[in-house]
Amino acid sequence: MDMHDEIKKLGILILATLLITGLLIPTPTYAQAEKPEWEEGYAWAMGTEGDIQEIFSPTLDQLDEMIEQEIEDEEDLHEIDYDIDGEMGFYQIYEVIEADDDGYVMEIEAGGGIQASGSLEMTGELEQEGVYEDDEDPPMETKTISIEGEFYFIVDIEGTIRYDPDLAIEEIDLTYSLEFSAEFSVENFPSHDYDREEETRTIEYEDFSGGISADMSLNLEMEFEPALDFFNFPINVGDSWILESEMTVSGSYEGEIDVDDEEMPEEFQVMIEEMEAEMEQEFPIILEEIDTGEDEINFGEIEETTVPINLPMVCTGRKDVVLYDGDTTNAYVLEFDIEDEIEPAEIQDPSFQMMYSDEQGFLVSQEMHMPGEMAEMLGMTSMEMRSMEVEDAREGKEEIQDVEDEGWMDILFSPPYLYAVLGLIVVIVLVGVLLGKKGKKQEPRPPRRDKEQENLYGEERSYQQPGEETEEQRYAAEDEGWIEEDELD
Repeated sequence: MDMHDEIKKLGILILATLLITGLLIPTPTYAQAEKPEWEEGYAWAMGTEGDIQEIFSPTLDQLDEMIEQEIEDEEDLHEIDYDIDGEMGFYQIYEVIEADDDGYVMEIEAGGGIQASGSLEMTGELEQEGVYEDDEDPPMETKTISIEGEFYFIVDIEGTIRYDPDLAIEEIDLTYSLEFSAEFSVENFPSHDYDREEETRTIEYEDFSGGISADMSLNLEMEFEPALDFFNFPINVGDSWILESEMTVSGSYEGEIDVDDEEMPEEFQVMIEEMEAEMEQEFPIILEEIDTGEDEINFGEIEETTVPINLPMVCTGRKDVVLYDGDTTNAYVLEFDIEDEIEPAEIQDPSFQMMYSDEQGFLVSQEMHMPGEMAEMLGMTSMEMRSMEVEDAREGKEEIQDVEDEGWMDILFSPPYLYAVLGLIVVIVLVGVLLGKKGKKQEPRPPRRDKEQENLYGEERSYQQPGEETEEQRYAAEDEGWIEEDELD
């Protein structure tokens, strides 16, 4: 071989080296995630849990600052003390219960809850009890208004998902149940009773209590045609696809909502009567007896309805996710690729990220990110469902839903929005009295087992996968008290 041939070979080798390194270095590539092969018994779990004070600590810090400022600004307000205690937890458990040539059936256990209690005390200068002339300024005295409350909110979801052989969703059957109970008690609530004929007002301070509750359940059957291809295997970073299908949904619902207002002051009872009049229902409200005026959802039945689904998805990258056993998996990040053009930004919906692990063959983590005012209101910018061991998730779910039968829980259950209404009424009135007085002032392949794992599971095969809210009188605000409605005419 002459020198010319040697130089030619050397040149080709150098060129090939440059081409290979030039292609590989600036543009790294990732192996794609192929469709896993599930087996009966494979299971995964995720969850989030924590102490309410820790979870909402930014919001509580802001509240402390606001209280300090109010006390500094209002000379009649001496002190505001509050205490909040409780826990929250939400868990998801998925297990493959059927696997054959026709596809897969996955069982779902999900749910969790919140148990909390709290108290509020406001001390300031308030008018003394007694009967006074309309134009008379009552003498002042130091008083403390206090409110205490306890509540729990529990949600439970059970059902199945049927997948086709390509892991596209064909059917979902779910049973969703919700329980809510709340009770509050108030001491030294100020009451002003006006006598227009005598031109006098009577000032009293009352103690009272109340409660609200609900017990609701919802059964849903959903069919997808064509099957909803959520994962769109194989998954590659940068891939985008459309979840496009027609969903046929049917089901039923039932439940009861009740309010305990027997010991509430008259003005609160009037407010509840107004709510009943607006809903054209009296408490307790039986959901399946309500005529909604809608054809699809009425009298406890959800008539079979078909709706189109068209949701864009995208794999935005990969992310290291720590599994419950301490191992780390490099998961694919899946997101709904919805261009949100709503302005202003603070009213945009939260965004979701779902982490799919090729090693684990399923989702191993989920994150919800809150934008704008929602983050400020909740005191958090994101919430993560982290990888959990299946039994730990099941025990956590049972523990947060284990509510002891105490006296105030005789009326179980109510939707958060009604509790919020009563809570807001109490807070507004109390704050108004002290601060505005007189008008001013949530492997497909079997796991690798070393000897330690074999000792843990024993010889018998384990399918556990790693990663695994007086009728005769109507009141209206005028100056510092309540007047009869006919006086407004």
